[in-house]
Amino acid sequence: MSKKIPHFKSEEEEVRFWDEHSLDEFENELKEVNVECVRDNDVLPVRLDRNDIQHLKNLARKKGLTQGALARMWIKERLVQEKIQNN
Repeated sequence: MSKKIPHFKSEEEEVRFWDEHSLDEFENELKEVNVECVRDNDVLPVRLDRNDIQHLKNLARKKGLTQGALARMWIKERLVQEKIQNN
C-alpha cells in the first residue's frame, strides 16, 4: 500500500519533503496527465569571454539565479531603458 501525499503548510515544507522522499512512494496517488508546453520565446546564442561568463555565474549565484535568468533580466531592463529613451 502506498503512502498518502501530505498537505503542506508552506513551499519550504514541501521542498524539504520532496528532497527526502521519492514519487515512487506515492505511486497509487498519482494520476496520468497530458501537458502541452507552448513556448513563445526563441533562443539567442551570445558569445562571451570566459572571464565575463565566470563573472556572470558568480553574480547570478549570489542573487540565487541561473546565469541565463540574470542575463535575460539585464537584457530586458536595458530594452525598457532604450524604449523609454527613444520615446
